[in-house]
Amino acid sequence: MTAAAVFDRSPPKLTLWRLTKAQFRAFIGGSLVGWGVVAVLLLAVASGVVAGLAGLSEHRFVGVTSIVNTAISFAGVAVQLFAIVVGSEAVAGEFAIGTIGATLSSSPRRGTLFAAKTLAICGSVILLAGLAGFLAGGSALLIALVEARPIDAITSSAWLASTGGLAFGAGILALLSLGLGAWSRQRMIAVLVPVAAIYILPLLVAVLPVGTGRDWLNSVLPGTALSALATAHVQDGVVVLGTSLPGTASETLLGALFVLGVWSVFVVPWAILAFIRHDLSASSRSLGRVAPRDPAEIPHVARPVRSSLRGLLRSEFRKSWSLPVIRWIFALSVVLEIGYGLARASWNSLDGVGGSVSESLSIEYSYAITGGVGGVALILAVLVAIQVAGEFETGTAVSTFIA
Repeated sequence: MTAAAVFDRSPPKLTLWRLTKAQFRAFIGGSLVGWGVVAVLLLAVASGVVAGLAGLSEHRFVGVTSIVNTAISFAGVAVQLFAIVVGSEAVAGEFAIGTIGATLSSSPRRGTLFAAKTLAICGSVILLAGLAGFLAGGSALLIALVEARPIDAITSSAWLASTGGLAFGAGILALLSLGLGAWSRQRMIAVLVPVAAIYILPLLVAVLPVGTGRDWLNSVLPGTALSALATAHVQDGVVVLGTSLPGTASETLLGALFVLGVWSVFVVPWAILAFIRHDLSASSRSLGRVAPRDPAEIPHVARPVRSSLRGLLRSEFRKSWSLPVIRWIFALSVVLEIGYGLARASWNSLDGVGGSVSESLSIEYSYAITGGVGGVALILAVLVAIQVAGEFETGTAVSTFIA
């Protein structure tokens, strides 16, 4: 080979396969992802052990298949949260830290880049969810063996079927979160919308009276479909996915797939169009003002200010309260708590709770406020974790530590 041939060599063509491998390596190379994978797998094993010990006690008569379903459903919560977080970071995270311009410079074909990110993220989540479901169900079956419970081929088939359903549902959830992040370019939206759709909306639908469309609303929620995919039962000697209770369409396998497909159709195409047509100059302007380079413009501080715990807490509170999403969470939480109590009172759900309407409302609101404070605290803890991780990603954690 001549020297001219070496210098005239063109760069390798960026195919979908090459981009997918690059995105996969970038995904698994992050330290936060590694710790997240370890946490999910440990929680999966713990879920199987706890479900096995609780379901196989002497005072309970629960089938081994039900115990496996319970263990996988517990592990599914950790898998779903992991899928939501990594899906939101795939595109919205790059917009947040400002690396999307460099990524598109090296991979100018946005449609191919979106497909590569989808394959890398969703494929990784599917593998992790399958391993988590396998460990959760396997731990429960191991406890059953220790307790001398028989394990037949039907139980093993149900274990593998639930694991496959959990993995498939987690991949769809990661796709939805990734799509929301590509459409909105906001990590908060990509995280909070799936969390609300899976964990909060079912609680609101549950307070509706029978006959007002509650069953239909429950059937179109993604959380119901995800639960049906990860639940296996025996029907006429055959293991099938879906809950064994008759009723809504999303309690069956085909109904769950249809519901998730409809949600994907509503989110993914719009996300692709928004990602392809997005103007990067607008993102660069939204990153904030560049620090002044002239030393004369830098304000002079006579002496360093001593930072106390009270001052740090006040400063972090002001910084967090300046985010619009925090204010929206507080406002919506108050409205939902008030509406929850009024709805139960108007539908005569408080009969027998107290001696009068006012007493019933006070008791109901005490329970609602207690649960609401816990839910809001959980959401705020997630937001704080995202904010702290974002400071490390953007490099502003150094200035925070110095201050």
